[in-house]
Amino acid sequence: MIRTLSSYFQHISVQSIRRWDRFWFTPGPTFDMGLVRIALGLLAAIYAGSWLFDLNQWLEENGRLNVTVTRFLIGDQVEGTGSIGRLSPLYELESSTWIRGYLIATILCSLAMAFGMGGRTMAALVWILTLGIVHRVPILQDAGDLLFSGIMGYLIIDPGKTKHWKSIGLDDREDRWTANLAKRLMQCHVVGWLAISLVSHLAEPMWWSASAAWWLAAGQRSPWFSQDFLSDKPYLINAISHGFIVIHLATLGLFLRTGCRPLAIGATLLMSITIWGLAGDWLYSCALIAATSCFWGIAARELQTPEEGQPNSMDGKTANVKSETQKPVGKSPRKY
Repeated sequence: MIRTLSSYFQHISVQSIRRWDRFWFTPGPTFDMGLVRIALGLLAAIYAGSWLFDLNQWLEENGRLNVTVTRFLIGDQVEGTGSIGRLSPLYELESSTWIRGYLIATILCSLAMAFGMGGRTMAALVWILTLGIVHRVPILQDAGDLLFSGIMGYLIIDPGKTKHWKSIGLDDREDRWTANLAKRLMQCHVVGWLAISLVSHLAEPMWWSASAAWWLAAGQRSPWFSQDFLSDKPYLINAISHGFIVIHLATLGLFLRTGCRPLAIGATLLMSITIWGLAGDWLYSCALIAATSCFWGIAARELQTPEEGQPNSMDGKTANVKSETQKPVGKSPRKY
């Protein structure tokens, strides 16, 4: 009995270790991280460019968030405020010329990263430049800033194919264990974010009372609905509020289910459109779509139907659809 249990637990331990190694360290296609690099590079360029339009209002010397005001808000040099973690070169720049130069440099580097230039060095540079902008505007941060600036760091592990600038990773079939590791870390980050976001929604009474859509429209940022429009439509408010929770829950479940990633991508797109339509938060909507780019390659392979002589959609092996030659039934003909 003891020997049987020992053998059983030994078998479980060996299998668990093998599955752990296979999940994290199996060589994966750099094509997947190439898609991530393109999505995050373009979003970083758009994010940096958006600040060029409000520079006078916020970041310049006479802006609402000039260096003096921002240092006070983050509790600079005050123990226990965590201000030491909000490092940014923009705290040393107050001239509009220098700030514009910083933003333009971020745009150019982001586009270069998207087109595969610079490899890990460029990915690290874009991450640092983007974090510099996020840390400089503490009270203007929302979920979108935190989401896409956080997952961008995984590109340092493996940014996909970067052999020459003409290749943006779409034709790359090279496998590397670092590409799989970066993809898995990003996938866990995204799924964890969706789970925490869902729990935070369910902790708010307005989602349980199905009045969340009305409160989001009250922010006057919705391109679809106004508070006056929804005030006499309680059924529409209830349907939108409960529908969003259902979509959010479905998105999380579909990402965890093998074979359902294309549906999960579609659910994410629907959820992002709903967020933009209700709250007018374009950055968070785009960040959600860009964050799920780590599943795009898997979703594309799940959509493929194996054909004769073509790679299998999941493991890359040749699909064998040829029927085996049937053996004659009965006695074989006698040979003379």
